[in-house]
Amino acid sequence: MIDNFQIVSKDKELDKQLLMLFILSLLLFIIPFFRLIAFVVFVSIIVYFLYRFDFMKTKKDFFRFMIYKIKLERELIDARFYVKLRSKKDGQIFVRLPKIEILRKSDFVIIVKINSSIDNFEKLEKLDLSPIFQGFRQMMVSNTEERNQLIFKLERIDFDRQLKIRSIDELNKINWRSDKIVIDRLTSINAFAHLLLTGQTGSGKTYGLLYLLLFYKMKNSDVSVCDPKLSDLADLSKKIGCRSATFKVEIMEEIKQTFLEMERRKQQRQEENWSISSVATQNGLNLKILIIDEFTSLQLKMDKKELAELLNYLYQIILEGRALGVFVVLGLQQANATVLPTALREQFSSIFVLGNSGEQTKNVAFQEKAQKIPEFPLKTGEGWCLNSSEIDLRFVRFPHLLFLNELK
Repeated sequence: MIDNFQIVSKDKELDKQLLMLFILSLLLFIIPFFRLIAFVVFVSIIVYFLYRFDFMKTKKDFFRFMIYKIKLERELIDARFYVKLRSKKDGQIFVRLPKIEILRKSDFVIIVKINSSIDNFEKLEKLDLSPIFQGFRQMMVSNTEERNQLIFKLERIDFDRQLKIRSIDELNKINWRSDKIVIDRLTSINAFAHLLLTGQTGSGKTYGLLYLLLFYKMKNSDVSVCDPKLSDLADLSKKIGCRSATFKVEIMEEIKQTFLEMERRKQQRQEENWSISSVATQNGLNLKILIIDEFTSLQLKMDKKELAELLNYLYQIILEGRALGVFVVLGLQQANATVLPTALREQFSSIFVLGNSGEQTKNVAFQEKAQKIPEFPLKTGEGWCLNSSEIDLRFVRFPHLLFLNELK
């Protein structure tokens, strides 16, 4: 059994020997006869340590990352992420650790790459490196296409990714591109897409919808808002000149009119013979945006026939609307299959789960990717986002709109 032996990393043992040799070379440097030899040994050891701890990649972080790497290697030994090697010379047990690479992606993000194998891949994937990197928290774990290396992303705890927007003009300036919506300092999403926001009361879901409403309105989109709970979303939409429906009959009519607008655009595409792969905005049309908040509450107010009609309209809008510039932004508390059918949910290009939502909501929204979400409390407006164009989840935080009270 391995427990009967002293577990020693081969690299660690070599480090100790070289450190002793380093001290000896300094002592020999005093003697003129050995000065040249001592100098060569001294430089060789320095070069070795610079190579071992990736000086060319870490540079100004060399000493800090060297300490991180030593700590991480010790933790990997304690957790038994190693291959056993027996010395032929004296029978001593050594261990070979996975190769570790630590890089700084930015002032607030550190990337740790650890080589993996068939034996340890699943175990390594469950590691949380946050305790080793003080002041940072682990945000995500991903792997390379070859699945031979795990990539851990850590972010500074005190990094504020949230944008503080002071005016409509500033919102427009931040979102200078019409095809991208800036969510925070690190995240932008496709504006020409169906969007789904989920989150419990107090998660910041409605606040996120307010931001999306303002974005589309600033881009001269034709925006309709359906808000069966008469929240701030309904009030704001009226103040900025958007159509707002709050009662069941009004909401059904608004959804029907959105569907008919899509059909009119479909007819226009045929009559004008749009070029292949072109979209509505390339043919002189503005976006048509249908925002529905509290989708679950809306369903509860409908009988079976009305609900079937509602879902039928949404199916067609979501399935056919992209090329015609007609998009749905949907807000609800839980994205389970009883509220939002799976076939419909899978058509959303960006799915947000905000706040401290339950495991079921995350599992339904993100499927197997939900298992990779780290556990830490979230503030209002914080959450996770899955974009159809990306493999991994993103941690996000919607902007703080400092001017919102002025509009109200």
